[in-house]
This record gives sequence, structure tokens and C-alpha cells, in this order.
Amino acid sequence: FSLEIAQWQSLMKTHVRSSCIELWNIIEQGLYIGDPNNLTRREIVNSQLNATALHMIQQGLGTKDYPHIEHFSIAKEAWDALTVLFVGNESMRRNRYDALSNEAEGFYMKEGEDHEDMYRRLKTTATAFRNVGASHVDDAWIKRKYVSALMPFEPTDLKSLQGRHNYHLMTSNEVMQEMAAFKVAAKNAKDARAHEIVVEI
Repeated sequence: FSLEIAQWQSLMKTHVRSSCIELWNIIEQGLYIGDPNNLTRREIVNSQLNATALHMIQQGLGTKDYPHIEHFSIAKEAWDALTVLFVGNESMRRNRYDALSNEAEGFYMKEGEDHEDMYRRLKTTATAFRNVGASHVDDAWIKRKYVSALMPFEPTDLKSLQGRHNYHLMTSNEVMQEMAAFKVAAKNAKDARAHEIVVEI
């Protein structure tokens, strides 16, 4: 399992749903046919949805991975096979869950990393964590982790931000954008002071 696979699955889900919600439903729920020789109108529609969904999955794969699913005719079976192949079985998913849980628990800003890069890395970790079953990982979780990791470096700005009456309503991205605005304001003020000193000299 890799972060790239988690992102691919997320992008594929968005792509499929953007085309038709029922396409994603057929991937999640599968295709069930009563009598192949006497299809109902609903089964005809579902068969078409399945064929379209399967084609979208096939098109989303590179030539290296396509052979893993070329023998499937049911979209759900192809999707599930890819999940097992790349994400692993239940035991492997549990190990991955534990590893991501540890990574999230000790999340911190790396040396040489700015707060925007850290935020993007945190979002990637959160996506991977959700994809192995961490249903508690939502935007509020990302917001808490971002603030906690940044607090040792930007305590004044963060506490000022937390003091706002609408802080609890802000998304994680809005908090990150406000921190970026603080950075710009601080740089502008520093440049202005430097200019004043030059003018005085």
C-alpha cells in the first residue's frame, strides 16, 4: 500500500461519481442478475452501468497493472481485486492502520519544511489513514494536528488565531491560509522597517 494508491482510489471515486452516482453504486454494491436469459429493465440498466464502470477502472490503470483485472467482467470484483492487491488483506491493512496511527500520533513539522508543505503532507497522511478505516479522521482532526505541529514554531500567531470568535467554525484550510496571511504581513512589515532604515541613512 502506498500514498499514491490511496490518492488514485480517491481520484477514481471522484471521477466515477462526477459522471454518474449510480456508477459508483454499482462498483460498491456489485451487479446481481437473476436470470441471464430474461433480464429485467433494472438489470439491463445495471449491466450497462457495470460495463461503463469497469471500463473507467480499466482506463484508469496503467498498462503495467491492467493484467491484474483483465479477466474480470464485474466492476466491483475488479475494484476489490485492486484493493487487495495494493492495499492488502485484512492483516496487512491492520498493520498499515497501526503504522499510520503512529505517524499521525507523532506528526510534526520536518526540518526545512514550511507550514504549507506540512499541511499538504498532513492531508496526504489523513487520506491514507481514512482509506484503511480511520473514520474519525475528518477536517477537524486535520485542523487539530496542523495547529499542534505548528504551535512550537508560531505560538503567538496561532494563539491570536484561536482567540477569534469564529475559530471553531474555520476549516483546516482556512486556518492554514490565515497563517500564510500572517507570514505575508510579517514580511511586509519587516521590509517596510528595512526601507525606513535605509531612507534614514
